[in-house]
Amino acid sequence: MGPYAGFGNQAVTGVVGSGRLSRVAGVDIELDFNRVSNVPDRHSTNPEDLKFIPNIRVAGVFYTRRLNTYSFFLTGGVGFDLQADYNRSNMFTGVGIEFVFLRGYLTFSTTLRYFFPKPSDVEYQRELISMEGETPPSFLSYYFLDNYQLHMVVRWYY
Repeated sequence: MGPYAGFGNQAVTGVVGSGRLSRVAGVDIELDFNRVSNVPDRHSTNPEDLKFIPNIRVAGVFYTRRLNTYSFFLTGGVGFDLQADYNRSNMFTGVGIEFVFLRGYLTFSTTLRYFFPKPSDVEYQRELISMEGETPPSFLSYYFLDNYQLHMVVRWYY
């Protein structure tokens, strides 16, 4: 468990609860304290409305190389916007490095993450645009790497 800060398209701070299994994999649950993005209408046709940093995230962590003093890892998961009155969520993936102190009880990690919309949300928005008689943007316009975050965490393991 520990505090974190994220910088990128939107700066965030919060707490993270972490569990690690067999020094190979783990699970993180994160909650933001601050929320600065607005919640768009559920029937929005603006592709930018699907790009956001969620305020609660559940992530899986897979260590690719774990040593006594540092570890490289891959992460990915799903995030939810708790301020929305509808199912507003997205997915994320990233790579990071974790530095270990005090025989593994204290760690500092930094992760570069990219957030992207769920394919079902992209398809729904493209259908709405088509029903208005307009040409929807390409799928790739939703999945560019322009919604990112540099995430830094200090964790204390029991």
